[in-house]
Amino acid sequence: MIINPRTGVAPVTEKDVTFSYSGAVADLVIILGASDLRDLGALAERENTLFVQDKIINISSQVGSFGAVNLTDPASSNSELITALIKELSLPLDIDIANNLMQGIEAATSGLSAPNLTADTFEALAILYRAGARRQTATIPVREAKIVADMPIIDNTTPASIKEDWLQPKIFKGSKSN
Repeated sequence: MIINPRTGVAPVTEKDVTFSYSGAVADLVIILGASDLRDLGALAERENTLFVQDKIINISSQVGSFGAVNLTDPASSNSELITALIKELSLPLDIDIANNLMQGIEAATSGLSAPNLTADTFEALAILYRAGARRQTATIPVREAKIVADMPIIDNTTPASIKEDWLQPKIFKGSKSN
C-alpha cells in the first residue's frame, strides 16, 4: 500500500499505522441461493467462525435450514424470491436492479418456458416491469443464404391427374372410443 498525504498535511509515520491479520468479521451474513453451507465451498471452510448459525439469514429457492432466519420458497428462481422480498419490505427498486432481477428470472426459467412458472413468477415480472425493467431481445445471428447447386428445381405445374376422392370430405376417427 502506498500512502501519499495531501500537500500541507504531516506525513504518516510507522507509529501512526498498525498492521494485523484476521479473517472476515461480520455482524450478519446474508446468503443467497444456497441449500447448505457446503454450497459456499472453501469460503465456508476457511471462515468457519464467520458462518455461526445465529447470524445467518439464508434466502434461497432451494430448501435449506442452516441459518437463524431461512427465507426459502421453491420459487422459479432466487430473483423471483428477492423481488417478492423487496416488495414486502418496501425497499427501493430502481431500473438497474429490476433489469438484473428480470434477467435472473429469465435465465432460471429458460426464457419463461420452464415448467416451474407460477402466478407468483408473473407477479414478480409485473413488479419488475413497473419498475422499468424490459426483457432483453434475443439476437439471432443472420447467416447468408447459400445456393446449393445440386438442389432440384421444383416444377410449379399442376399434375396431369388428381385422384377423384382427393377433393371429397373425409372423416377421421380418434383412437378413443365413446
